[in-house]
Amino acid sequence: MPQSTRKNFQDYQNTPRPFSAMSNEYDQGEVVSHSHRRAQLVYAEKGVMEINAADRLWFVPPQRIFWIPSNIRHSMTAFTRVKTLSFFIDPDFRIPEMPEIPKVLNVTALLRELLIRASAINPLYSENGKDGAIMELVIKEMNWNETDPFTVSWPRDSRLKIICSGLKESPDDSRTLAEWGAVVGASPRTLSRLFIDETGLPFSLWRQHIRVLAAQPLLLGGASVGEVALSVGYENPSSFAAVFLRITGRQPHRFADLSD
Repeated sequence: MPQSTRKNFQDYQNTPRPFSAMSNEYDQGEVVSHSHRRAQLVYAEKGVMEINAADRLWFVPPQRIFWIPSNIRHSMTAFTRVKTLSFFIDPDFRIPEMPEIPKVLNVTALLRELLIRASAINPLYSENGKDGAIMELVIKEMNWNETDPFTVSWPRDSRLKIICSGLKESPDDSRTLAEWGAVVGASPRTLSRLFIDETGLPFSLWRQHIRVLAAQPLLLGGASVGEVALSVGYENPSSFAAVFLRITGRQPHRFADLSD
């Protein structure tokens, strides 16, 4: 969809209905950044996206949907050409299950079809008619209480940002914390403390998580487990598979089949 004909998300924020939905398309490598008053569920019907929000980085693969509470600034990067389905929820509509923070959640086959249908519904739909029932079913079909293995915390310290950005760009970088310290001008002890304070993880575990995130689009693209393991810094597939299973709960060779 050319940018000139792209739907404006602001047109879906102030409708006098509790829910609204739209679809859009983004070119590979395109980045969009904004916030809005309505909470949002965003699903990539086609393609793979990366989302930054609330000092965290998420990789959102197929069969997953991203939840963004109201007024949280976020950015989306399209790994490939992406078609998104966005479902907006008025902030006055609340149920206890809705998370207070952004989160990746599962998409059932029924939810996917409901989102496709909802994205074609006029924002001024009849709440008592079929369209209103479809909008309500989207909320009822959501499972809000899942674990989220698709995210890492992003630090605020400038020195840690250099390290984390370097590892995101080159997940196979095997430099120790002492070697990184020489680059950013800080002692390993200081960096070790900062990693735990700002990301909640020791440096070694944070690197494992970013490697697992980096591996996911490669696996979805059809690369072998062995190829992916080497690409993200592991000497053999078995050690990579063990880390991947521990973090995601899924064997890497089964990852592409996310509907299990």
